[in-house]
Amino acid sequence: MKQANAAAQRIRPDMRFLLKVVASGGDSVKRCYQCATCSVVCDVSPKDLPFPRKEMLWAQWGLKDRLVGDPDLWLCHGCGDCSTHCPRGANPSETLSAVRGLVVEELSFPSVVARAVNNPKRFPVLLVVPWLLLGVSMWAAGTLKIHPGPVVWSKLMPHTVFFEGLFMALMGWGVAVGVVGMCRHWQRMRHSHQPVEGATTVPVVVALARVLKTLFLHTHFRSCGQNRARAYAHTLTFFGFLGAMMAALGGAVLENGFGISPPLPPSNAPLWAFWIGVGAKTVGILGAVGLISGPGWLLYRRLFRRKEVGATSFFDAVFLWMLFATGLSGTGVYVARLAASGVVGYPLFFVHLSLVASLLSTMAYTKFAHVFYRTTALTYALHTGRSVCDGR
Repeated sequence: MKQANAAAQRIRPDMRFLLKVVASGGDSVKRCYQCATCSVVCDVSPKDLPFPRKEMLWAQWGLKDRLVGDPDLWLCHGCGDCSTHCPRGANPSETLSAVRGLVVEELSFPSVVARAVNNPKRFPVLLVVPWLLLGVSMWAAGTLKIHPGPVVWSKLMPHTVFFEGLFMALMGWGVAVGVVGMCRHWQRMRHSHQPVEGATTVPVVVALARVLKTLFLHTHFRSCGQNRARAYAHTLTFFGFLGAMMAALGGAVLENGFGISPPLPPSNAPLWAFWIGVGAKTVGILGAVGLISGPGWLLYRRLFRRKEVGATSFFDAVFLWMLFATGLSGTGVYVARLAASGVVGYPLFFVHLSLVASLLSTMAYTKFAHVFYRTTALTYALHTGRSVCDGR
């Protein structure tokens, strides 16, 4: 009876999308012969309509619309268990990773920027834009030079409304693009994947709170078997980035809110300000350790442990290299200030600021966009009755 009343659906394969999947790292997708081994071995795949078997079929047929609106695509954390057990070497983990990058490209705006960020030939041009913007601004302000005397970073980048507003605008742009992508993603999921009849739904706010806890604790990453080391490296990267952001925020609050200059408040500053400065500096150092060791670990495994990790797409690699370079340059800046070396410190600080600007302006287009889309997909899945937070 249900079959007789079901509305007919027209399938519109998009072969250009399939070619993009192949070019983005999913070149083995056609080897899949739908044995479902991948869905069986996955510890986080739901029992009802499990992934990644259906996603592999949709990718083979170039069903872009179904994949763009598929929340299950983001339940996968890329552990590689499915690829390890695949009898045909179809590497579902790599295919899904490639598809996720194309979904980000599809949902981002403007799409031309998304395509450029994930194009090895065009990305360097975009990378140069923040460098030129900062360089020209500092040159116009007369600060783009190696300053004599004590190493003080505000000599190179003054703490003015323009310069600090520039970084705030870049971050605001990245967040705005990410939020728009989340809204588009939610609408596509609502259109493509309605709640299963009889499923136990969860209010959106409650679902979001549970998902944020799961992501913060890296619960699903720890469920991985084949690529468990990735969970530790990802944790270092995540908390390293968070620590660096908190340190920058702490310094900005002290200077702009209370007129107390970092890196540490002077001896005559209030005790509370001193300890806030010490805390921000400690968190910043720990953040730098995480930003170097986490991405460095992941890059090492991708370069020298490819059989364990799988192929690496440009979408994955560019963000890791940018994070690693940001952490490394930030550490070099700190060491140069301790050594009172302005000759090394000021040029390196310019490089560091340029990398930060590039990260902020492209975060909604690179793999950082997973923060937006994975959170949205997991929340939608839990909201509609797919209890993904506990792996059912």
